[in-house]
Amino acid sequence: MKFLVSTHVQEFRSVLGDDTSHVCFCQHHSGLSSQINGRDVIDVWICEGGEVTEALMDQWLDRNWNSPKTLLVNDAKFIPNLENLSKGRVAEIQAISKEEQRASSWVISTLRKGEMLYARACARGPVQHNGVTLDHDTKKTVLIVGAGIMNLVTAEFLAIRGFQVRIVDAGPDPRTCKDWTLLGATHAGGNARMFSYTEADNYNERGSDIYHNMRHIFRKTTLNGGWSVKSPLSFSAAEEAWVNAFEQVPIWLAQAMKEDIYYVNREAGKLWTEYMDRAPQLFEGVSLHTDILRLYAEETALAAAYELSRDLGVVVQDLSQAELLKENTGFSAAARFNDLAGGLIVQGFTLGIHSFVNKLIDRILELGGEFSWNCPVQRIRHNASGEVTSLESQLGALQADNFVISTGVARNGLLDGTASENLLQGVLGVWLKIPNLDPMLRNSTKIHRRGYLVEDINVTVSKDVKTGEDILILGGGYGYVGLDWPSLESPELQALFKELEEVALTYFPAGYQRAKERGTLWLDGERKFCIRPFTCTGLGIFEDIPTATGGHLIITGGNNTGGFAQAPAIARAVCRAMVGEHDPIHVLFNPHRSKLVDQKARDFRFVSSL
Repeated sequence: MKFLVSTHVQEFRSVLGDDTSHVCFCQHHSGLSSQINGRDVIDVWICEGGEVTEALMDQWLDRNWNSPKTLLVNDAKFIPNLENLSKGRVAEIQAISKEEQRASSWVISTLRKGEMLYARACARGPVQHNGVTLDHDTKKTVLIVGAGIMNLVTAEFLAIRGFQVRIVDAGPDPRTCKDWTLLGATHAGGNARMFSYTEADNYNERGSDIYHNMRHIFRKTTLNGGWSVKSPLSFSAAEEAWVNAFEQVPIWLAQAMKEDIYYVNREAGKLWTEYMDRAPQLFEGVSLHTDILRLYAEETALAAAYELSRDLGVVVQDLSQAELLKENTGFSAAARFNDLAGGLIVQGFTLGIHSFVNKLIDRILELGGEFSWNCPVQRIRHNASGEVTSLESQLGALQADNFVISTGVARNGLLDGTASENLLQGVLGVWLKIPNLDPMLRNSTKIHRRGYLVEDINVTVSKDVKTGEDILILGGGYGYVGLDWPSLESPELQALFKELEEVALTYFPAGYQRAKERGTLWLDGERKFCIRPFTCTGLGIFEDIPTATGGHLIITGGNNTGGFAQAPAIARAVCRAMVGEHDPIHVLFNPHRSKLVDQKARDFRFVSSL
């Protein structure tokens, strides 16, 4: 995505400083033609109005003509003329707000408006079908690819609305599978998931009080203070492009996208509450615990987190170190080692994801749904008009009125040719468990340790499904794997497991020592991880492609650490798309928002990261 600014150029330059990778400027209008015909295609033009001639308009619109263009005009009197010149080829032509024209906030709000209008144009309106009338009352069959938590919640939402759903998954039935390496992110790893209002986030901060400068975090291995378990020198072209795009997200856009993510989190929170009221049987016997204790090792991070949680309206209680130690004497070791500044209790909940999924699968079957396991899907098939005709799978052609694809990190080319191609790459997290000893932890907990190898750790209060013992399941860490499957013997991966042990020892020393003595520290005796699908922006994806029969193929996913947290909001967005209704996620998670730079890899290496 690229902006061209030909009005108030000095104000834009002054506010943006060096953060101009997505903006080009033209102070002298005589240079507009060369800018328009340069290497980068201009998606959003912020202009005065009078400098736009018919020739320039045609040149601009002829570049990548099938991509939507947006025009923001400083002098509104030129808009009628610009509409005539565009001949209906510009998706949005709008006037720039005149409020606070000289303030830095005006520059940022103008850029944000342009980016959002562009995203809206990419996702605009009902899906168009060539020669087929869309009948939402009869297009009722839905084939769902991937049996992760987002698709399972989506399937249940669709089934109760009268859709006939069939779920296919490349892996075996997770209820009976004994080999965790054959399972996806939902079913592998720990039997624990957390919902909080900041659970889904983006990590493009620079100078944050919660995270350090994150720009090159994926170009450093975990052994060198970064978030990659593979050497940057081994990145493929697609991985290099993804990391480059992460680094190029401008500060103003990262903040806007963070606000969008938090909006979806809030909507998901409402929907989880409604879900618990509508189907309480799904939440019984799954170790459901409400309200989350958040612990911080640093005062600055604690203060920033309190301010954010207060703004989101989710603070239940603010706790000083002394108050924490009074309620949880087991944290005294962490306090002695200066790893506990204080904390707060916020709204949220945790549950045992494997137990919940088993109930959800049974629920879908009761509603008439079907499951096909061990069925990899390799390709989306289209007709000459680009409409989807079927999916190519190991079982042959799969057909339905509608399709939903959410497979996690797709390594087999399934998304090739879609706007979502190459947007999803893997970032793993690691797991362990310890007994929850007296004085028992009552609230599931999130621990933040800025600058440590494992910065964010979820501690889920649960019960062992086999023994009934009260346990704590620890999960955390960020290990970029791109499009690969990591070796368990990787020193970088082993470093994450070792650091998670250090967290357990620091905050729960008695439980850690008990687990070490009896050899139960690792889940089922194995060091397990799960690979979470990330986008470079932290936004999920929501792509809607027409089918030849008048239905939809919808691609979702990439919600980083928030796939579970945002699941009901994604499910609602899918249901609304199926019946031609609008949902904000259709725009907010449009994949074009995450296609920030040329997806061809740049020749760039951050040498000091090795």
